[in-house]
Amino acid sequence: MTPQAQTADRREQLLAHPEEGRSEILKVLSLTSRETQVLILLAHGLSNKEVAFRMGISPKTSDTHRSRLYLKLGIHSVVEAVLFAVRERLVGCENKGIYIDNSRD
Repeated sequence: MTPQAQTADRREQLLAHPEEGRSEILKVLSLTSRETQVLILLAHGLSNKEVAFRMGISPKTSDTHRSRLYLKLGIHSVVEAVLFAVRERLVGCENKGIYIDNSRD
């Protein structure tokens, strides 16, 4: 699913259930489509340069979109951006096959 389709789908879900975090709905709806694309790509682990390349924009423009979405969402880091995107179902939380070695315990 494309970032635009994910965003549209989530907006429909939020509008269908207004009782679910009205302030979060307003935050998601306040983002431009480009800011939403940047958020989704950052949440998928891409760097600012990779986001810029993927979107066909300059790294400076990508950084500007990132800064504006941080301001609109009231966040200060990529970690917070990822958490917001997952919580708002803009991205999935799939198992990436990460292995944790607990043998030293």
